[in-house]
Amino acid sequence: MANPQKLENGILVDLTPEEIAQAAADAAANVPPVPTFKLRASDFLLRFTEDERAAMRAIALDVPQFADYLMQLQTVQYVDVLDNIVPQAMDALIGAGIIDDARKTEILSPILGPTESLI
Repeated sequence: MANPQKLENGILVDLTPEEIAQAAADAAANVPPVPTFKLRASDFLLRFTEDERAAMRAIALDVPQFADYLMQLQTVQYVDVLDNIVPQAMDALIGAGIIDDARKTEILSPILGPTESLI
């Protein structure tokens, strides 16, 4: 395999190991973060405010379907926000008046950096 080269004074010359390392570092620094939609269940719950979490526990006492959502959330290790059940549960929260569409969008947004625990 040929060494990486550069044009210097009209002549192709091999890059030095330092130039190769710098080019790799520059390329890595310019890679945009890949959105992640799967996060730890505990981190997913922390996307809700304390009041929202309290309201979810309260509504689960009267709405069996929502109690089931909470039970599933407590038994899984990770939540994939693209899984069909997650938006359904969020719609149930909207219907109960616990969150609105803007909060749903915020809560279901992908992770773009190291602010939350990734898998």
